[in-house]
Amino acid sequence: MNSQQPIANQSEATVEPVPPSLDSSTSKLVYVYLSSSESATIDELHAALDVEKLTLYPILNTLMTANLVTQSEGRYSCQNHSICEMGS
Repeated sequence: MNSQQPIANQSEATVEPVPPSLDSSTSKLVYVYLSSSESATIDELHAALDVEKLTLYPILNTLMTANLVTQSEGRYSCQNHSICEMGS
């Protein structure tokens, strides 16, 4: 029997493409993390990604300037989280 059938309960996930305007791998990493989570503080990003806080601030500013990320009450999240969730 060589028939190939999908495994039961296998979900097909799509991934939101990383915007081509993001040049650095760290910017891409932060964007992907935020697009796959509800929101995160600087401390949470630092702990989860092992990226220095002094590096995170300019990256987050760049993402906010590009309207990819928003900041509210010290938490950063994907600009349009519902769209990011559909793509994750």
